[in-house]
Amino acid sequence: MKKIKFFFFFIIFLINNNFVKTQITKCIYVNDVNNQTYDLNPLIKNTDFYSKGFKTFGIGADTTFYFSFCRVTVDPCKQRACQDNNNAGNLNVEEIVTFNDTGIVMTTHYKTNNLGGTNCLAASPSGYRNTYIKLSCDPNEEFKIISMKENGYCVYEVEASSKYLCRTCPFDCSNHGLCGPHDGICQCDTQTNGDFCQNSKLFIGSSDSAPEETGGVINIYGYFGQITSNAKVLIGDQECKNPIVYRGGTFDTIQCTIGPGKGTKDILFTDRDLKVLGVNAFRYTPKAYECLKNCSKQGVCDTTTGICKCSEGFAGPDCLSTGSNSTTGVGGDGSSSIGNSNTTFTINIHSLVEFKFDGNVHKEHILYNKWKQISTTNTTNSIITTFNQIIPNTGCVVEYSVEQVLNHPKDYFFANQNFTLDPNSLKVTVSIHSYKYNSTLNSLQLRILSLIGDEEDSNVKCKQETDFDTDGINSLHSSNYITISRENKIFYGRFLSSMLSDLRVTYMSTQIVSKDQDSLLIGLNMPHCINECIIDPDFSLLVSSKSNDRECESKREWFLPVVIIAPTVGAALIVIISAVIYKRYRTNLKIAAAALKLNNLN
Repeated sequence: MKKIKFFFFFIIFLINNNFVKTQITKCIYVNDVNNQTYDLNPLIKNTDFYSKGFKTFGIGADTTFYFSFCRVTVDPCKQRACQDNNNAGNLNVEEIVTFNDTGIVMTTHYKTNNLGGTNCLAASPSGYRNTYIKLSCDPNEEFKIISMKENGYCVYEVEASSKYLCRTCPFDCSNHGLCGPHDGICQCDTQTNGDFCQNSKLFIGSSDSAPEETGGVINIYGYFGQITSNAKVLIGDQECKNPIVYRGGTFDTIQCTIGPGKGTKDILFTDRDLKVLGVNAFRYTPKAYECLKNCSKQGVCDTTTGICKCSEGFAGPDCLSTGSNSTTGVGGDGSSSIGNSNTTFTINIHSLVEFKFDGNVHKEHILYNKWKQISTTNTTNSIITTFNQIIPNTGCVVEYSVEQVLNHPKDYFFANQNFTLDPNSLKVTVSIHSYKYNSTLNSLQLRILSLIGDEEDSNVKCKQETDFDTDGINSLHSSNYITISRENKIFYGRFLSSMLSDLRVTYMSTQIVSKDQDSLLIGLNMPHCINECIIDPDFSLLVSSKSNDRECESKREWFLPVVIIAPTVGAALIVIISAVIYKRYRTNLKIAAAALKLNNLN
């Protein structure tokens, strides 16, 4: 038996019909294209080769095939199937890796040229003896021969499998998936995605409410995947007990039991190393809603709705105003305005901000002055103007409508709340469709900019500073109110504490982002919506019941008399005081004067 030992000279990987050079060091193969490493060193045996006997077909002789990896030893001519009566000549060695539907097969091709035996030279069209070793992945086998056969004259095929041909996955799929041994692709669990299952798919969209006195069973809507026994739900600092997940398509539902409490709370869901936070996502239902400023003692508070029923002659959410002959308008750029006399308040949908889990801004999309007017609808009691715009590179469509209430009060129902708008009010509806979040942990904030403008008026006695009142931002109210007072005009912005998140009613909070004497930027904090977020604020402008006109006039009227009278009174007082002092200390003064005169004489 004659053994011919040879080494791999080069390796060629075939990927998508392209030949790619790879590197080999000892018995480690590295494909530079897919950055995959195959370490076949464990397959090198002490005997340096494997052997297997098989029966040839074309010639009918038994042949024993000897082979190993990286130090390959082959006896090509034990029997007459491939006799080598002369010198074998040089050996060309090729290795090809191909990809198919069932996984990776590494095919090693050994070819001898100028073979001196007549059988192979005559029988093989190329005159060569060709041997192919096809090595595939089997995670459960160190090394296993599947089959060996002669496929035609002097063409030998060996099929084997080994776990060392199995692909590996980065970061072990982050312990949230299974590595595909044939393709090296992570099959992530239901809670994650990404190349190595590094991204969480969890989010909290909305939740039910519960009575503050008793708590109770609630539903939390979002996506939670197939939870484990480690899953936990915290509402504020209180655990929501016995969580059960009802799986859906895009949305899941967690049902759990929460104890009594008060106000709004964050919802924190954790499962193993994953967590998702819904900021202010849960709200206890108050036993009684508070009214803004307790209706200023000029009305009665309806504690079931948190809305004041003002006494005759008073108006506004706090009953602090009277009626107003304000006018409204809508511009083609998307701005709307409400004004009275020389004071005008302009409302603009300014921007949409995506916040990261830690509260920092991921990206702000400026919407201001980019609106496209779509339609205007006129009715007997309202004018509705609709705008929209597409946020670039996101596919997100923002729709925005402004309704001007004209002659009569109008009733509305939104997010389980009834409310009425007086004439000359503005009702705004904003709908955000299919926003693509950078992370499922992120949330949105819609920012509304209000600008305050005055026209010069010579009849104005004095100019007052702008007063902002944010006491109406309160989780115990059914709505949040922001009031701006200027020149005896009160601008009311009402922001319902409820909104629609994917057609479910959920809580929404309001905050002041920034303000100065002429502007106010308001932030409306929304949950993580998948298909659609809808909010529905409204605005009105009334006259204060506590007018400051007389105060301005009286200040100017008494300023001049004071300026004139004060110096006269002061002079008289000086004369009187001087006379009293002189009369009381007259003798002492004379003695002092005499002493001074005597000293001068000396």
